[in-house]
Amino acid sequence: MDPLPVAMTSPLGWAETTWSYCSRVAHINMRPARDFCLDMGIRFQEIVDGSPQALFKLASVGRIDHSALERFAFRRAGPREYLFGNEPIYRTGLTRARVRICPHCIEEDLETFKCNPAARPYQRADWVVSSLRTCTQHHVRMVEVLTAKSHELHDFTQLMRHSLPMIDHWVSSTAQRSPSQMEVYVRERLMGQSNGCHWLDQFRVDAAARLSEVLGAAYLHGVKVRLSDLTEDQLFDAGAAGYAFAVEGENGIRSLLELFHNQSSKKSVGPKSVFSRLYEWLAHENDDPTYDTLREIVRTYCIETMPLSRNDELFGKALPARTLYSIRSASRDYELHPKRLRKLLVAAGLVDIATNNFKDEDVLFRSTDAHHLLEQIADSMSLEEAAVYLNAPRPNDRAILLGGFVKPLFEASQSDGILHAFARSDLDNFLVRLLDGVIELGEAENGYTGILDARRRANCSVSEILTLILEGRLTRLRRLPSDADSYRLWWIRQS
Repeated sequence: MDPLPVAMTSPLGWAETTWSYCSRVAHINMRPARDFCLDMGIRFQEIVDGSPQALFKLASVGRIDHSALERFAFRRAGPREYLFGNEPIYRTGLTRARVRICPHCIEEDLETFKCNPAARPYQRADWVVSSLRTCTQHHVRMVEVLTAKSHELHDFTQLMRHSLPMIDHWVSSTAQRSPSQMEVYVRERLMGQSNGCHWLDQFRVDAAARLSEVLGAAYLHGVKVRLSDLTEDQLFDAGAAGYAFAVEGENGIRSLLELFHNQSSKKSVGPKSVFSRLYEWLAHENDDPTYDTLREIVRTYCIETMPLSRNDELFGKALPARTLYSIRSASRDYELHPKRLRKLLVAAGLVDIATNNFKDEDVLFRSTDAHHLLEQIADSMSLEEAAVYLNAPRPNDRAILLGGFVKPLFEASQSDGILHAFARSDLDNFLVRLLDGVIELGEAENGYTGILDARRRANCSVSEILTLILEGRLTRLRRLPSDADSYRLWWIRQS
């Protein structure tokens, strides 16, 4: 197709989308955009997708600079991805069916261009980017004119011509506002003005904007809010609020996570309860790898501040060694009664007594401080259990266990409701010390008596006998043959 006569063309508008220009020239030539493209031997979708060959042909027919037309093209780079300049942008970041305009820009177009009035307004690239909701030139919010049907998509002139009588009304009624800092940032990236030093630069431009909106929506409306329930003005506010945290990088994100955590009525339950929709969005509602940096920040925060189970996964990754316990999680992992565990942790100084009225899941303590103690508690015994373990009858069990020969993990305290707790390892160590150097009683050896009878014969206490044995001052000792260590197996020579 040869270049059209000048009277049947139009100049290209600044930052005009490729399909808007095609639609305007087609209208001047009294053709729908799709038919006009077929006349040129191309398809309208090729113009929409930024095909270099199709754009070159359109520029030639319209007598405009090809590079100027291509400068603001959205070039398809994949099934759901486009390139605008050097910036990748997903289709979800574009408003394909919803037609949005700045009425002041349209008013200027009607005054500036000299062609058919219906073909004068043109669509700016800004209007297609869903996160941009304010005109930078006129500082007014954009107006959503209509939602196009599938067969009308992108034919801007045909879509707009019935709305032109409303322009004066929109000009007088549209609210004034300045672009948000997030919008300024997004525009700078789309125009190739980013220096690459911004923390958000590691995200696709549409993802950086969506991240800001998600964070800001949770900040302004609570963690259970759905973006789909918000108006465009609320999304504008959300983007601005979230950007203020995101611009600070990881520290800003963590400060917002901490704010959500502190506001939660169930502080220690887990990320799904604390962060709600934010967690669901990152974990289940999209698998976009561009958000992995944000996922890792949330994951690290949760590991450091929540009593997550060692068997849990977070964003598809297994958790490292546990960082925090709650009384609830520790009692579950170590099979301990939570009431007893709470008392022992208070006695050990790992939990503040002021938390006695807190729920088990809300009382947190560091695993590094408590790991060894928890293992000892899990393997500990009460006074009665320890006596059975040593095979020591009463009153000898009291002499051993309460006489200082085996130091308990915790002393009994009636005021605190704490019972004695003895570590199995300490009980074993006591038996090893008693057995040190003692041989078994031979069949021909006579004159030995049991330790219980020896106490009565010597008219002394069990504690005195045990002290002599442990200090090595009572040497004529034997033990009965047995596979097990037991206090009852001790025999002492009578003379």
